[in-house]
Amino acid sequence: SVDFTMLGSLLKAQPSDEAVVANESYSPDDPFERTPVELETFLYNPEYLNLSIRLSSPQLEFVESLSNIFAPTQYTEGVLMAGQGSGKDTCSILIGLRIMYLLQCLRSPQRYFGMDKNSFIDSINVAQNADIARNIYFMTLSNILRSSPLFDPSVNSDAIPVRITQQTVSFPKNVRLISGNSENESWQGYTPILVILDEIDAFKSEQELQRSHSLRSEGAEGVYNTAKALVQSRFPGLGKIVCLSWPRFKGSFIQRRFTNGKMEDRTFVSCKEGGTPFATWDFNPSKKKEDFDDFYASDPVLAKARYECDPPFARDAYIKDPLPILRAFDAEIDEVGQITWGGLKPIRDESGLEAGIKYFIHVDLGLRHSNAALCVAHQGLEHVVIDLLKVWSPEPDKDVDFASIENFILSLRDKGFRVVNVTYDNYQSVSSLQTLEKFGIPAKYKSIGRSS
Repeated sequence: SVDFTMLGSLLKAQPSDEAVVANESYSPDDPFERTPVELETFLYNPEYLNLSIRLSSPQLEFVESLSNIFAPTQYTEGVLMAGQGSGKDTCSILIGLRIMYLLQCLRSPQRYFGMDKNSFIDSINVAQNADIARNIYFMTLSNILRSSPLFDPSVNSDAIPVRITQQTVSFPKNVRLISGNSENESWQGYTPILVILDEIDAFKSEQELQRSHSLRSEGAEGVYNTAKALVQSRFPGLGKIVCLSWPRFKGSFIQRRFTNGKMEDRTFVSCKEGGTPFATWDFNPSKKKEDFDDFYASDPVLAKARYECDPPFARDAYIKDPLPILRAFDAEIDEVGQITWGGLKPIRDESGLEAGIKYFIHVDLGLRHSNAALCVAHQGLEHVVIDLLKVWSPEPDKDVDFASIENFILSLRDKGFRVVNVTYDNYQSVSSLQTLEKFGIPAKYKSIGRSS
């Protein structure tokens, strides 16, 4: 390995960044200073990266598709939803290094892309936090650089010198690899041709941020939108955003990008032939499912999420198997894991009510952004029977009419059904409780919370 404290002396023997960028001999008809080698030569040849590992076919395809900046048709986004340990980080580092190498093959990358000759061109890896950015991505990147003849002038006279600082690798010709994170907005000031969103599902969703009132971290959607705006403004039609992760819960950010990306012409989604995501051992054949038997034995739900991209419906869900609960509400799960109406029970409306039975009603009000719902139940011989479920939904220009809910309850009483008690949650319920009491129906406030 090279002692990078001595790179200053090595750099003196190389053309300065400014001299190369300002090279007046540049011609659009002959933009290359050196002829780029194909991907596998770049990865395995002893004069280049000289990797000891061999990428699988899907890994090679992913790296090639997202790093070939000279292809006639460019992918501008990439999505890799694959199991933990599948080599996502390695692929992302190789994509960044490949692009850095291809840029160095040009006489002037800036002139080739129509930029000012003194501009920087950056590749940015955005991790969940600073510790992950430093201890995983950047350390691995640094180790690959230190062991690669392509970037070691002491063993290769044609090497590309690099300078490694705390979170940046600088190459000649004003080209940089940068390690960023969602807790620090400084990466948003660079000029990226590539942004890699590393384990994007580990970033909080916008909904989670609102609940936690977090002001420090930016959510997955926010980071993605910022990266997209940066790349498109700097390198329209060429710059790339790559999303990597295993899914933390159904409907998470990476699952949505995986589904939507398959319908987008310029997004490369790495998946199996049937369109499903790669398990760890599918994308990285050096791993086997048996390697994770202990994890499956201790936490099978999390293991399926981590290694097979088959997550639960929520992070750290209290109910690990939601299907019995969903079926209690006449719901089912379809073949892709989405919740659907199951039709497992007959529709419960007022036609099933009977005179003489003591009915209890609870109302959960919603006004503008959520539904209002009403439930009618009675005590059976051994269990509570849910007799009726009714929902009032707000419209774009019209709130839920609370009076219509009150009138529905009064209509049940007027039809001869015995309503012995009505309860409301606390939200905006005072007026409704007073109205029902006025018409002789016992009504009170009842909080339905975790303790209840």
